[in-house]
Amino acid sequence: MPQVNSVILKTLGKIILTEIDFPKGVFFTLTRVYTTPSLDRAEVYFSVFPPNKVSLVEQVLSDNIYKIQQYLNKQMHIRRVPKIEFIYDKEEKQAFAVEELLDKLSETE
Repeated sequence: MPQVNSVILKTLGKIILTEIDFPKGVFFTLTRVYTTPSLDRAEVYFSVFPPNKVSLVEQVLSDNIYKIQQYLNKQMHIRRVPKIEFIYDKEEKQAFAVEELLDKLSETE
């Protein structure tokens, strides 16, 4: 599955970059993909900066999910293309919070 996950991640990155418009000042990153062994589903994790724009990005992705899936179906050269599901990557948010705390600590020293 790691190869399939990697190909889906790269392909979706290109699709989203060229076909989906996010509001100005919002940075969107695909972080990882997990597909089921049967290739029925692919959980696509993403991060957003600033973090307070997550719901806005989720809405943009939801509004364009059919379009994104169609592009993925056309570009993937496998028998069964998994149905994609976007999930906000909370691990990235936690890492960002830890990084902010470390920055604050270094400023006080």
